[in-house]
Amino acid sequence: MEHTYQKTQTKSDPKNGVATLLHTLVEVSDWDAKNDPHIDESLKPIPNDPCMNLAVIDEYRTPLFWDIEREIRIIGVLENFYAWAKRQDDSARYQEAYSFYLQHRVTPYTVYRRLKDQLRFLMDRIEESDIPEESIPDVQRYKELIKKCRDLVNKENAAFRKSFSQKSAEEQDLVDATSDNIDIWEAYLKSLENRKNAPPRQLTQNDQKQLLEFLKTKIEAGVIDGKTTLPPNLQDYISDFPEAMHLELREFAEEVLEDQPDNGAATKILAIIVWESKNVNSGEADRDLILLEQAMNLAHKDTKICYFAIRKYDKAYDPLFHLTLTALERLFKRSIRQGESGLYGWLVKLYNEIGRTPCHIHRNLMKNPDSNAELIERCKPLIDQMLQTF
Repeated sequence: MEHTYQKTQTKSDPKNGVATLLHTLVEVSDWDAKNDPHIDESLKPIPNDPCMNLAVIDEYRTPLFWDIEREIRIIGVLENFYAWAKRQDDSARYQEAYSFYLQHRVTPYTVYRRLKDQLRFLMDRIEESDIPEESIPDVQRYKELIKKCRDLVNKENAAFRKSFSQKSAEEQDLVDATSDNIDIWEAYLKSLENRKNAPPRQLTQNDQKQLLEFLKTKIEAGVIDGKTTLPPNLQDYISDFPEAMHLELREFAEEVLEDQPDNGAATKILAIIVWESKNVNSGEADRDLILLEQAMNLAHKDTKICYFAIRKYDKAYDPLFHLTLTALERLFKRSIRQGESGLYGWLVKLYNEIGRTPCHIHRNLMKNPDSNAELIERCKPLIDQMLQTF
């Protein structure tokens, strides 16, 4: 009855924002593929209403199907919400809306990742079918939407600057931007050591800028003597970087690869960032396996990317250990060149952090020895080398 009344009010008075809001909230709560809530029409009378925009954000969080129009809509909704938030004082309503926004984790980077995945999928199809890219109009639409996501990051920062500034009020820049001797990465690691039992450090805008410049320089350097000059164990720290840095690094690395397809540093940092928070069970990993493969081939002496690959290969998409064994073989080969002490260190990490050691793989393969004969044979020299090293 209430739903019918709201629909009647909306039809008789299309500019009635309250009726429109209530009507849309009810329809969104019953959302399915056959029930279009007509969100575009609903937003017209109240485009900057925080409740309306947050309701759409909530609906977007658990999509039932892929649709580029949904991405266009959510970008518009985020723009509306940021425009509203930017004009607010630091009131209880502002903080409540911001808290709701954080809980739902639909950010410019969320949309950006989905668009990048779909664009890559589309480009793969174009490459397989030999169709000219210019003949597929959606390619250009995706690229334009990705650019919008990059612009949205600045709008998000402007909208929540009050909250961001409160969080980082007690934080000082890692290093003085005017200093002649800046070692931003050393300063970053030192700051983490000082906060072992505290929440992750809030990077200031200046920190982010300097870290980006530092990492971009390492990416541009590419591969030197078979290795990159990216910081050791970067993959252990990059998840703590703000989403804006992830987006910027991904875009920069891809731009570098367009001019330098053999740049192993760009491929390595792409593999590390893209594989963060990946939903393997939904098949997201399938097309990204090539990133790890390219990084290992281009940085052919880099043990760290091999180890990162082993950490990411699990039973969800490597049930027969083909990929893990290949990465292990590369890790052993590269570590041996660096001396037995190097291999010992990696083996200790394998035991303590992952457990996917040659012995573990061998035990699992022996459950079906006939069908796994080839892989079992590949395990044996790795076990011998492991025993020798220990």
